[in-house]
Amino acid sequence: MQQGFSISLRSKVKAKTTGLVGIVTSAGLHLNGCARFLVQPKADKDGKVPSAWWYDEVNLEVLDAFVADPVRVTNGFAFSLGTKVIDTVTGQKGVITNTSINLNGVHGYWISPPVDDDNKPVDGAWVDENRLSALNEEALGHKEVKTGGPASTSC
Repeated sequence: MQQGFSISLRSKVKAKTTGLVGIVTSAGLHLNGCARFLVQPKADKDGKVPSAWWYDEVNLEVLDAFVADPVRVTNGFAFSLGTKVIDTVTGQKGVITNTSINLNGVHGYWISPPVDDDNKPVDGAWVDENRLSALNEEALGHKEVKTGGPASTSC
């Protein structure tokens, strides 16, 4: 299982590269070990809510840490990255290549299915934890590193 993230949900952060300031609303860990955080800026003066953006962990400066986070991610996922699973609703099989948790504490998984019979990629999907069942197949390994940024080869 993965370790906790270094930045808590609900923390106020600033992206070092773009200057975007906002609140961390989701945290994700990729199969390659890259930790990323979804940053939601506040609404503008006209009330329009801007798009949220994903940033690598090393690209974020914490301006105001949220320390009493009730959904802090610490080994709370039922499935590890690299686990082969089936979506019990759709029947789609694949490998978990990304995990995510949002402010509501919902654990989500990106399921990457194998290529089709013509060796073409098949679209994956985000699936909530309660819809998944592990297949009795050997899991893929993943790196337990948290690096990133524009010059990184791991993200």
